[in-house]
Amino acid sequence: MDEIEAYCDQIDEVLAADGRILGLQLNTVARTPAESWAAALSNEELDTLARRIKQRNGLPQQLGYGGSFHVSRQAGRAARVAAKGPAS
Repeated sequence: MDEIEAYCDQIDEVLAADGRILGLQLNTVARTPAESWAAALSNEELDTLARRIKQRNGLPQQLGYGGSFHVSRQAGRAARVAAKGPAS
């Protein structure tokens, strides 16, 4: 079993126990990580991760591509506002 399947299993356990998950935020890093073993995911890798999780669990998702967010329509206006950050 790979990491993605194990992650999906954890989500399934929460949902099976009547847990409510409104959606998922999947992000890669926006800057060089402090830990040398950590690395950014490419946009393609993040999209693949999101697709596999969505196929398995069907939850709405918000994706962060190295400092920017793609917000699905299901996430709604509140998520779009939150992704923009505080007003200056």
